Amino acid sequence: MKNVFLLLLLSAIFLTTSCKKDDDAPQLTKENIEGTWRVTLWEDEGTIGIGAAGVFDNSDVSSFISNSMLTITFNADGTWTSDGDYTRTSTSDGDTDVAMETGIGSGAYSVSGGKLTMEAFDFDNFDPVFDTKSFSVDKKIELENKFSETETGAFLGLDVKLDLTTKMTLEK
Repeated sequence: MKNVFLLLLLSAIFLTTSCKKDDDAPQLTKENIEGTWRVTLWEDEGTIGIGAAGVFDNSDVSSFISNSMLTITFNADGTWTSDGDYTRTSTSDGDTDVAMETGIGSGAYSVSGGKLTMEAFDFDNFDPVFDTKSFSVDKKIELENKFSETETGAFLGLDVKLDLTTKMTLEK
């Protein structure tokens, strides 16, 4: 009986210590995101629909960047800027467009609860909130944003519906 009790006690101790939550994992904060990060991945995928009365003609859309020299700098004052050339390849219902671009804009940012919000001064009503998928201090951040919105009468009196997932990887 003593052996059974000892075995149960040791099992309980082992289970409670081995299942401890990893509170030491680094968390994304305003302080540890500051600096210049190179954008090594930017992918968008989703649908855009135009219609009326809840009936939409949907198109599949996607885009990605390549040949990226694109950087994003997060400043201590809560602003971000971008610079650098990259090639953006966009596809909509099988039609592909390739364009050389520079930067993605600038704006203000905040970090809260592992989420990065980038307010874009260059775009009205679009302040993506990126969920942190993985984070290594001073090394790499993998982010994802899921955006879904419908605007009534936005385009020639028609409704516009956008469902888009954006994935972005930043590296030091």
